[in-house]
Amino acid sequence: MIKALKPTTNFLIKYNSKFHDGLRRAKAVRSSCESDFAQLRAWFKSSGGFGTKNRVTVLIDKASDGSNNGYHKGGGSSMTITPFNLSPNKSLADDGTRAVFVAELTEILMDYQNQQTGTTTWHPRWSDGEGLSRVSAALLYKDAYYQMIHAPFINPWLGLKNRPDFVSKNQKSDVKVDSFGCSILFIYYLYSQLGIDLVSIVSKAGATLDDTYKAVTGKTGGYKAFTDLLAKFYPIADTPYLPFDDPFPLVDGSQRSVTVTMTEKPYAPSPSSTSGSATFNACGNGPTSKYKWTLKDEYQYLYCVAHVEGFAQPVYSWKINGQPVLGAASVVVKAIVLRDNPSDPAHPSSSTQTVTLEFSTGPGSGTYNGLTDEMIIANQDFPGHVLLTIEADVTESYGSSDVTSGLGVGTLDTQKLSYDKKYYKDLALCRNYWQREFGPLTVLAPWVTLLLTLPDPAPEVMNGAAVLVAVGNEIAAISANDPVMGAQVAAVVARILNVPVGMLGAVVTGAGG
Repeated sequence: MIKALKPTTNFLIKYNSKFHDGLRRAKAVRSSCESDFAQLRAWFKSSGGFGTKNRVTVLIDKASDGSNNGYHKGGGSSMTITPFNLSPNKSLADDGTRAVFVAELTEILMDYQNQQTGTTTWHPRWSDGEGLSRVSAALLYKDAYYQMIHAPFINPWLGLKNRPDFVSKNQKSDVKVDSFGCSILFIYYLYSQLGIDLVSIVSKAGATLDDTYKAVTGKTGGYKAFTDLLAKFYPIADTPYLPFDDPFPLVDGSQRSVTVTMTEKPYAPSPSSTSGSATFNACGNGPTSKYKWTLKDEYQYLYCVAHVEGFAQPVYSWKINGQPVLGAASVVVKAIVLRDNPSDPAHPSSSTQTVTLEFSTGPGSGTYNGLTDEMIIANQDFPGHVLLTIEADVTESYGSSDVTSGLGVGTLDTQKLSYDKKYYKDLALCRNYWQREFGPLTVLAPWVTLLLTLPDPAPEVMNGAAVLVAVGNEIAAISANDPVMGAQVAAVVARILNVPVGMLGAVVTGAGG
């Protein structure tokens, strides 16, 4: 049975109640249809033609993703979109239906614009229009576009030996994936490579994508410029499967970027532990209390991920504390190691040690969110908290031989110190006091973030007294919330600045006086 929800200003949402998820998907579309409509109209620079007397009927019913009948006056415009019935991820399926709605509505707006202007630009049933409708869906509902609508769609065209020209001429079909895949890729070329905004691309379009290129750049030869760039980075017959529809920007040298992120995850239960009791003040000074403690050895993986921008086919190499590593093996490095002191958790001992690390690298991979490479690091000697500098050096398979590097500082925690409930209760009282006195302290100051990411800080940063004061104060704030973390940050910053750890504490004391 077909049922209807209360209409919105521009839409009448209906659904087939025989589908278990029909009502849910209808409600999902109804909740977002007006905001999605407003965004699409902004891209088209469109006004009029819709409203309470000319609503679009949206039917959630069985369909091969979606279909529409174009633009009609008097409430005659309609679309049918799939309910993604019984999909296990209900929230993602909601967005999948929204994404199909956006794609179909984009085509209705193309038809409306063509009727209003008397000039046909985007063709709703041809390759150029199908390309734009899918780009619209991807930009507004990226996760659902790739996971529910099964993108990407550019690979069939990229894999052809001649990469036919669907830029200066359209294919009169919206079901040929090679032609609309080319259209998708060219629209992203305009948007992500050339930096043309969506309003210009959509509203200034010509009868072909090549005409659109001329309208937004003032140049001719869009297909040649497009394919020449692709040939440089993705040579014909040597292009891998890409996990996304937008590989741009493709750039050289300093325009590229590499970012290294690190996370820890345990991979096995703790093999051993020691325990005891200690008497100290949880706040660092004042009356003492006796606390029970446990120090566990920890099997931890440190996952280091290099995220790249501007690369087409990146080649990765890694370093741990300056030592090049490749494949899966072990490496011996010198590292600062912090070891917990159960009698004084705010001041772990610090020493430079020779540490053996097991690692594995690559191969590079990627998702629709981008290209990455991963290195996994472990240690089974349990020295404590091992401070590591991780560097990823990345080159391009084709295009240029420039090396772009990313640097990260992380900790491999091979031990974990914990206390009884009384300690954490007392520590919470300390933190509450700090928050009352100094406000919420939840993030590192920009100075600390800067120092942790620069291999060679500039002289003005190294020598600036104001910077030392800012860093010292921030470390004090961190220590009030998490003494172990504060000590770790202090040790790393002191190493980078080449100053004693105690100097940072002295700066805090001096600044307060």
